[in-house]
This record gives sequence, structure tokens and C-alpha cells, in this order.
Amino acid sequence: MFQEAAALDPSIVEIFFHLQVVKYVTVAALTLLVWDYLITLSDEVTLVWPSRWRIPKYLFFINRYLAITDPMMLSYILIFATDPKVCVAGFRTLGGFATTGFLVAQLILVMRTFAVWGSKWNKYTYGFIAIFLCAVGVDLWAVHSYLLGVTSTGVPTKGMTGCALHFANRNAWITFLLVMLDESTFVILLSIKAWQHFQNGRSRLMVGMYNDGLLHFACILASSIANLITVVVAPVELHSFLIVVQRVMHSVLCNRVLLHIRGAYQATDTFTTISEQSIPPLSLHPIRNRKAYYNDSLSPTLSEVQVHVETTNSVWR
Repeated sequence: MFQEAAALDPSIVEIFFHLQVVKYVTVAALTLLVWDYLITLSDEVTLVWPSRWRIPKYLFFINRYLAITDPMMLSYILIFATDPKVCVAGFRTLGGFATTGFLVAQLILVMRTFAVWGSKWNKYTYGFIAIFLCAVGVDLWAVHSYLLGVTSTGVPTKGMTGCALHFANRNAWITFLLVMLDESTFVILLSIKAWQHFQNGRSRLMVGMYNDGLLHFACILASSIANLITVVVAPVELHSFLIVVQRVMHSVLCNRVLLHIRGAYQATDTFTTISEQSIPPLSLHPIRNRKAYYNDSLSPTLSEVQVHVETTNSVWR
């Protein structure tokens, strides 16, 4: 196949190799998604399925299963499709699914940050929501103009399958710049709250909660930065090849954020039940009415558990 490509016009050869790169990356992203699904399925069954149907549960399933359509549709377009009209229509549909997925992932991160900051509705919260909605509006415009500029000439040459896509603009960079700014804000807000808690002492429960959250947020932000750079500086045929990777990373990491929250809630709920059964009622009363505090013990105190339960409760239940 590569020998045949070498005998073609140099421009066709370049398109061919760019198409191969995008194919391999797309298949790798799909493999990562399937692998993560298999290793987290037991957690989903244990932690998510029994929970009540609330907004976070709907977001979890949309974020988890809608992501499968992105690499599968792109794989079909790049590997099997031959009709230019089908390729363009399929890519634009894929763009709509991907945009929905990114917005759902952003909502998950917003809810996580909102919960960590105490789920308080004030002027700062309303201001942040207003800015976020404005960013969503700009994002939808950028995606619309980007997808309108997508065309296809079908297969690069006879005897091949898989469409070659052409892009009239790179307006996708606007979307990923906004995503990056949002995620940078989430990382900063979570870091501030983690620093405030650690100033008052540390416990295994709270350290794990913030370390995992910051790690997931940082990985999501890193994928957004890498994708933004690629969209801006890569050759036009390759500028979008990391979009599907970022979509998969958002799905995987945001789902892990929700699974971690649900797992922490279940663990703290179990700890509270055990504590109520093992501690005399007279010793429980002052702890429940005492202001939450943190210490350096390896096990969380009951007041820490109650604060953490309130945080996870506001996100999930």
C-alpha cells in the first residue's frame, strides 16, 4: 500500500499520510475509551446504578456513552466511507455530538467546583454562570462556522477507501481556547480551596479528595492545551486530529471525577453509620454541633465526614 502511494502525485501522498495519522490516532482513542469502560464498569454498576436519578447521573451516562459515537463515526468516515456528501454530513453530525459531549463535561466540572466551594449561591456564583453561558454562546457560533467550512472530495485516489476532509477555516481554536480558560479557572478555584483546607490540617480523606480532583483537572487542562496548540500550528489536514483524543480524555476523566465523588460518598456514609453504632450517643451530640475541623490523624473525624458528605451530596444525590 505504501509502495503504491509513493508512485502517486506528491500532494496525494501527503494527504494519504496525513489521513493515516488521523486514522491511527482515532483508533487509539477508541481503544482507550473501550479499555477505560471495561475497567470501570464494576464501579459504575456498584456506585452509579443504585443511585437515584438526578442531574449528575444523567450527565454521567451522557458523558460516558455519547463519547463512544465520536471515534466510531470518525473511524467510519476516515476508513470506510467513499461518498463525499456522506463524509461531510457525518463529520458535521460528529461535530454536534462532540460539542454536546464537551458541554456536558464542562457542566460536570462546574458542579464539582461549585460543590467544593460549598454550593453557595451568591453574586460571584451568578457572575461565573453568566460568563460561562456567554462562553457557551461563542463556542456554539465557532463550532457552527467551523463545520460549515468542512468539505470533502471523497477518497484521495482510486482503490482507496476513507474520505479526505478539507477545512476552510480553523475556527475550532476559539472553542478550545474557551475550554482551556474554563478549565484553568476550575483548577485555580480547586487549588485555592485545597490550600485553605490544608492550612487547617490534613486528613487522609481530604488529601485524597483534593489530590484526585486536582490530578483529573490538570490532565483535562493539559489535553486542552495540547489540542489548542495543534489546531493553531499543525498542517491544515492534521489540525483536528487531537480533537477526538481530547473528547475521549474529557469523557474518561470527568467520569472518573464523578465515580470518585460517588465512591467517597459511599465510604463516608459507611463510616458515619459505623461511628453512630460504635460511639455512645452522649459523645455524638457535641460533635454534630461543633464547627468542622481538620487534624493530622490518618482516619477522618466524624465532623470531617459530615462536611465531605455534604460536599458530595450536593454533587451527586
